[in-house]
Amino acid sequence: MSAARILVVVVCVIVLLPTQTTVIRTLGGNESGSLVHGSNQFQDASEDTGQMFLEDDFSSTPIGLNQSAWSISMLNDPQLSWIDGDRIGLICTPFTRLTLTSKIETEPSMLAEFNLSFTGGRSYFGVGWSDSLPSNSSPWISNLRFSQNGVFIDFWDGQVYLVTYVNGSRTATPVEVTELDTVQNYCLLWTSSLVTLVVDGVPAGSISTQIPLSPLPFVLTISGHNYRVDSDLLAVDYVSLSTMPESPDDEIPTIDLLWPEDGSEVSQGELIDFEVSGPVESVYWMWDSDSQYTLECPWDIPTFGMIGRHSLTVFLVCENGTQIQEEFSFSIVPVSEELHAWYIDFSPQVDGMLDSDESRLTCMNHLTAWGEDREGINLDAHLGMSSSGFYLSLYSPVADSWNTRISLLFDGNDNGAWDHDGTDDISVTVAGPSAYQDYSCIRAASGCILERGNYPGLVFASGVYEDGICAEFFVPISENRTEVCFGLMIIQGGYAMSYPFRSNAEYAPRLSRVQTSNAPSPLPYALGTVGTLVALCAAIIGVTSVVGRGRMSPRYQLDDEELERLRTLLLSYPGITEERIRQMMSIDCETLHEKIEFLVSHNHIEPRLLNGVREK
Repeated sequence: MSAARILVVVVCVIVLLPTQTTVIRTLGGNESGSLVHGSNQFQDASEDTGQMFLEDDFSSTPIGLNQSAWSISMLNDPQLSWIDGDRIGLICTPFTRLTLTSKIETEPSMLAEFNLSFTGGRSYFGVGWSDSLPSNSSPWISNLRFSQNGVFIDFWDGQVYLVTYVNGSRTATPVEVTELDTVQNYCLLWTSSLVTLVVDGVPAGSISTQIPLSPLPFVLTISGHNYRVDSDLLAVDYVSLSTMPESPDDEIPTIDLLWPEDGSEVSQGELIDFEVSGPVESVYWMWDSDSQYTLECPWDIPTFGMIGRHSLTVFLVCENGTQIQEEFSFSIVPVSEELHAWYIDFSPQVDGMLDSDESRLTCMNHLTAWGEDREGINLDAHLGMSSSGFYLSLYSPVADSWNTRISLLFDGNDNGAWDHDGTDDISVTVAGPSAYQDYSCIRAASGCILERGNYPGLVFASGVYEDGICAEFFVPISENRTEVCFGLMIIQGGYAMSYPFRSNAEYAPRLSRVQTSNAPSPLPYALGTVGTLVALCAAIIGVTSVVGRGRMSPRYQLDDEELERLRTLLLSYPGITEERIRQMMSIDCETLHEKIEFLVSHNHIEPRLLNGVREK
């Protein structure tokens, strides 16, 4: 190995994982990765990079790759090209697939280094360890998400992910990779308790749960998995697989908390993740000085069914008989939440956008959905209940893409749990506006698709708003019902988020309970006699002031349905862009400008609402 390559490996194995100070993430940001305490996740390898199992710089004649190291599989004639004598190019078009699989299999304590670039189109690519072997039955089979066991990065719907599988159970985390179309150096470190991705010497993400331990081949694959795919190129100029350097015998053993932060809140059923390094004889743990248990790799400690603040003690017994003890504490909280909904006496217009009445007359609730990697995103939900149904409007900051969808998990048995077998629980899934529309369906909790005709009155729709998606649901319920239970699943490409439970928790999912007091929203009504006078005076003053300035008339409905819909959009979404309005209303530019000019000239809207819309 050259001096430059040795330097790259040294940087990768001594780098520290990033400390995470918040659990709320804006999707697409660069906060991926586990929270790590401690300073010796990987030891300085010096120039000892371990045993080299595979190394290919793709300069071998006649086709570039070392044919003794790789097996080639393809479907529908994709292209395998040799670029400038030093790079291998995997090229795919719609419904083609090309896969290189190493002929050797390796186990944990491995370091994979590879240099690659990707054109960044709509194709899928995956690089890493996987037992998802190709098949000619479908181009999707080359997707590494079919793995039973795997450690890899992949690209799906415009996002790069770090992914692990253990016996079919997945953990994925989005990672920020800029300039994907230029050659970058990737280091993927796989140990028995931690997987870390480093890009150009900078930590990009890590996973400390669902780590496979079985031997796996190394795979490079690209797939043109739908008709929207153009021609995409995955170019690779170097791949190596080597063992991680072993710890010296005289190293002092340590235990580092990977997730969550000491003293933080943990949901019921979660695992506390640790990393143990150095030579140890055995590791033990106990909650609240109670029973003592043996801890083994991958060093995860369950929270059982406890609630409240509890102390956790971990003991390391060294090979020389000495003992190291560490103390931690966590607040363990129940998964389910109690939410509130206003009583509504109108029929919501379920069209994928929250209009002014739906916003004003329903109860706003702030929710947190949890991703597979135990990171959270904020959701805004408007809830309402009538004598005939339950209404939910959800704004989610996930991007609209081919695989984006949102599912409402509705508790048909009203027992507060999501039961998979023999129940009336259903999931109602709405696809994003740009997504594969067959995702929109009603399913039983067991997963089988149900006929929509069997659920009269159940309606759902989605729409794009700014950088996210608005999903609306109306589910019929029995008359005079005052509470319901529900959960949510949000899929963005190859990444899943759930509410209120976390998808990788050990316990059966608990749902949130929504209650209504059969009282309407207090916003359009006064509370008490004094409130009535105050509200009435304020309304008179406000209306007089507005009308007197010639700006806007009091609340009313326009006779022209299209004008009223445009007016509602502008009132409900300040700063909405012209492009969004045209997309939502299926209207051309000239007609839109004419209608906006009419609304402004007749004082139906204020010009200040047109920040994002260009007037004619």
